[in-house]
Amino acid sequence: MPQYILMAPLSRLGVKFGRELAGMLPDVVAAVDDQQAEATVHGLPRWTSAQFVARARSLEAPVALDLSVSDQGRAWVAGLAQAAGVPVATLDSGVLELARAHSAVRPGETFSPWLADAAFMETVAAIHGATLVDPYRLWELWSLVAETGTLPGSVLEVGVWRGGTGALMARRMQLLGQHDPIYLCDTFYGVVKAGEHDNHYAGGEHADTTRSHVETLLAQLAPAAKPRLLEGIFPEQTGAEVADQIFRLVHIDVDTYLSARDVLDFVWPRMPVGGVVVYDDYGCEACGGIVRHVDEQRGRPDRLVVHNLNGHALLIKRC
Repeated sequence: MPQYILMAPLSRLGVKFGRELAGMLPDVVAAVDDQQAEATVHGLPRWTSAQFVARARSLEAPVALDLSVSDQGRAWVAGLAQAAGVPVATLDSGVLELARAHSAVRPGETFSPWLADAAFMETVAAIHGATLVDPYRLWELWSLVAETGTLPGSVLEVGVWRGGTGALMARRMQLLGQHDPIYLCDTFYGVVKAGEHDNHYAGGEHADTTRSHVETLLAQLAPAAKPRLLEGIFPEQTGAEVADQIFRLVHIDVDTYLSARDVLDFVWPRMPVGGVVVYDDYGCEACGGIVRHVDEQRGRPDRLVVHNLNGHALLIKRC
């Protein structure tokens, strides 16, 4: 999740949108200003330029949000961001629209069937540290493996990271006695195909994994399912290995617009009616490209788009 620092918060843009952004973005840390003496700006702690350079590096995912309106201001922000090693975002990159569309989602219902599923809870415990996916989304994957079990086709995941979700789906298949192939695809060197539609990812993130780590986890949790790892960019480098497959369930966890689009373009003609595509990142503020891609699927007669409040988007083939 990005941690925003407002740059030039008292510019014309800053005065107009600064307080709104501070209240609507999920994690705004500070505002950087060298002219004022007040301790806060727009209700945020005020940092000097020197404090920004010193402190931003200690944040987990800092992003300098440039509110400047002049070439001089943009140069000032760029210089500070470079000194701190922090990426820069602007309102033109869609940050304001994303801010207005995001808030904490906390449905008030209480039914939690996963708590009564011992096998699921044991599997979640076993993949701790191997996934960034919460139990709500994990439960949906666990359930969809069973729900799509009557359809022809294999299971595909693109975006494996350390193997947690892939291992969970493979274990579910093993426990159900499903013998369809399961393919798990990853570059193992991080996010790829970041571009103009992506508001946070620049490429190379989530590279803290290895193929051997994933293989070990799969061998522990789902040896009978015999999941197959495909290493490389999908579909350009590994799609040929599954070009003859039908896919009943596809889990897309790739973080960027172009990567998600390319995966869907490959799998959609190879899916049966009733097949399901799951987008892990639709509800994530850092994945504006995924939101854009999924929303482009709406209104098409052959597909149904469902936004699940757990953060998933589901794409179900209707015809």
